[in-house]
Amino acid sequence: MVLFDSWVRLTESTDSGLGRGAVFEGLRCVLVSGCPGHADELAQELRARGSLVVVCGREGDGLTRATALDPQVVLLDETPDGSSQDLWERLGREPALRGARPVRFRWAQLRRTASAPLDVEAIALRIAPVMQTHHAFWRSAAAGHGFEAALDRIGSVGSLVRLLASGAGTLRGVIASVAGDAEIVAVDGLVVAARWTPHGEGASLEGLAALAIALDVEHGIVAVDRLERPFEANVVLPVDEAIARARSAVGDGIDLARTSPLIEPRGARSEPPRRASSRPPPRPSREQLAELLRGQARGDEATREELPHDALRRQGAPGVEHDEADDAAEGRKPRRVASGTRLRASRDEPWLGVEAQATRRMLVLVGDDDPTTPIASSARQALAARTVDEDATTPIASAMRDALTARIAEEDTLAAPPAAPVEEATTPDVPPESELLPEPPRPRDDARTRRRSALAIGITCVGALATPVIVATGIALATRTSAPPPPAAPAPTAVVAPPERAPVVSPPRRVEPRRPAIAAPAPEQEVALDQDLTERRRRSDALVAAARRHLDDGDRDGAESRLLEAHRIAPFNPHPSAALARIYADEGRIDLARRWIDRAIDLRPRRTQYRAFRRALDR
Repeated sequence: MVLFDSWVRLTESTDSGLGRGAVFEGLRCVLVSGCPGHADELAQELRARGSLVVVCGREGDGLTRATALDPQVVLLDETPDGSSQDLWERLGREPALRGARPVRFRWAQLRRTASAPLDVEAIALRIAPVMQTHHAFWRSAAAGHGFEAALDRIGSVGSLVRLLASGAGTLRGVIASVAGDAEIVAVDGLVVAARWTPHGEGASLEGLAALAIALDVEHGIVAVDRLERPFEANVVLPVDEAIARARSAVGDGIDLARTSPLIEPRGARSEPPRRASSRPPPRPSREQLAELLRGQARGDEATREELPHDALRRQGAPGVEHDEADDAAEGRKPRRVASGTRLRASRDEPWLGVEAQATRRMLVLVGDDDPTTPIASSARQALAARTVDEDATTPIASAMRDALTARIAEEDTLAAPPAAPVEEATTPDVPPESELLPEPPRPRDDARTRRRSALAIGITCVGALATPVIVATGIALATRTSAPPPPAAPAPTAVVAPPERAPVVSPPRRVEPRRPAIAAPAPEQEVALDQDLTERRRRSDALVAAARRHLDDGDRDGAESRLLEAHRIAPFNPHPSAALARIYADEGRIDLARRWIDRAIDLRPRRTQYRAFRRALDR
């Protein structure tokens, strides 16, 4: 919005200063009549007095030509057998016709007898009070004065454009609406510039595109001032041609990317799927494997993003395609994706801890979930030896060592008929990294092997929790297992005590600082707010009382301006809205009256007077 130095009171006088004959000079009106003969005769009389008249029927034929005219007045011949409710609803749906003032008359009042001439002065008496505000705006524009007013008082945006073009000098009109701000510049009957700036997302428009969007604005505040500084011209057309071309461009969709001011179309942005290169991707290093297990604190999704491209391809990640033909062409074995493996722990496995979930991600990285393969066997032996070699002074390591040793000995006893001698558990030679490739699963996969694999995974998880250094040197394999079987009677086994080692001290857990709670408003602030609301309500009620005095004096414009000011000061007060609804209903502006009474009902839903008035408007 632009700040203005001058403010022109447009309702300071109730006398328009025009005679009865001069009220028709330059008047743009729509004549609605059910009798074509009567409509043609009256239209000829009005045109002879300088009016621009468009004749329409009661069914709405001719409204297209009326829209191009931007009428100021709608003359409606109310015959006793005619109904105009449907016609008024159609007029209210057109932005160019919504601002026209309704003037009702009857043909019998214009011609008393068949031989008497038409009494056009009777229509002039009805039009003069309605056009009083319009003439005040035109006088201000002709003098080059600036003013501010509601768009409903001026009419439509087309009427505003014609008003600017007929003024003295270069006039600029700024329309502030909910959707955005429109700026229109006119001089000497030409529309020279137009600009539209949306409030939400979307780019600003200039030229006919901006003028087309501005013509559809229904409500807003208009500020007119005289422009002295240079400006950029982007239209430069006569006012009638500029309005016609803007509306035709909207209807035909030519040279106008017309969108809603609040909604900007966005094209679908989709990335093409990435394809794995035929070149063998690099295998993850040990540091990456260690970082993978430590990434649980940052969330599964963050860890997934840090996986190498090779690991993502083994997991069957979306957006990464793996071509097995490329692997076969270069002599590499086809990698088998572990079935049923997931990055996140399942809900039916609550006994798995943080390290168990990390171990499962290690399984996904390796890509093999069969414990009967040599890889699983070697890894299980390495895990058993690493667990036995843990610190005996740690309660978790000691208990897990005993349980693992007893469980492995029991399984070996059941598998082999002759009792095998118990030997010291030593760390076997782990095969090199080049041999740790997934192989096809063996057909034999009994419950005994699965139970031993599950037990090794559980011990690995607890051991990793006690000493996180283990994750930098080992690869854990796991599979989906059922519930662990009931424990059997332990067999007598020999346990070799591990060497003494200093206990591992874990670093202190990081504690996030708590955010300070939002303090409740002080009692002094609440008291100040209550006082402000009370003062606003008092001022609003005083303006409503002043508006009623203006209505008693017959000054509807003064009453309306005070009611609008009362609503602006206290939007929570329903009295200004109800009073404005009654004023607009008396003027025949039913749609505007419905909007204001609906606001009053929203503020006071239980007020029966408001609801009764709303039902009367619907009838």
